[in-house]
Amino acid sequence: MNNSNSIIRLQQKSKQEETELLIRLRKGERQAFTALFYLYRDKLLSYLLCITGSIEDSEDILQDVFLIIWLERENIGIIENINAYIFKIAKNKVIDNFRKLSKKESFMPDIIIDMVEETPEDILLDKEKHLILQEAVNQLSPQQKKVYQLHREQGKRLKDIAEEMNLSLFTVQNHMSQALKNISKYFMKKKYL
Repeated sequence: MNNSNSIIRLQQKSKQEETELLIRLRKGERQAFTALFYLYRDKLLSYLLCITGSIEDSEDILQDVFLIIWLERENIGIIENINAYIFKIAKNKVIDNFRKLSKKESFMPDIIIDMVEETPEDILLDKEKHLILQEAVNQLSPQQKKVYQLHREQGKRLKDIAEEMNLSLFTVQNHMSQALKNISKYFMKKKYL
């Protein structure tokens, strides 16, 4: 009985620490973001590696997940389960990644097909989101649009885009970050986020 009480107390303390971390993250504290990143990086990377089979793809998706978390930090409400939230973003990014590949190579692994159980409502919402996304992308500056399309639509790594566009990696990352912010604002304007 004593041992189970200790476990419960540790779980409650961990939950409270995560809640405080999220509050600090919403305020824009980089230290809170860094702490969250290191708290979840290894287990998220392992999860992604098991699904993708590629360290490069897994690292790209990991970067995308935490970029989304940083960009959406002010909109993160009180999350009951941060672990589920982070892994849901990762799962969605993996599905997006495999959908891109399936369009290029006509395949989608069974594990991903099992993860995607879409209802007609989900399909309709996806189409609506896609249309709004295209509207948002079309409103980006030319550089942001090009970086976004090369990275998200063609699946190129930011490092490769920097070389192709003859820009520094920092500049490309900045364009991508600004593109995602502008897209997010557009979705909020359309009351989709």
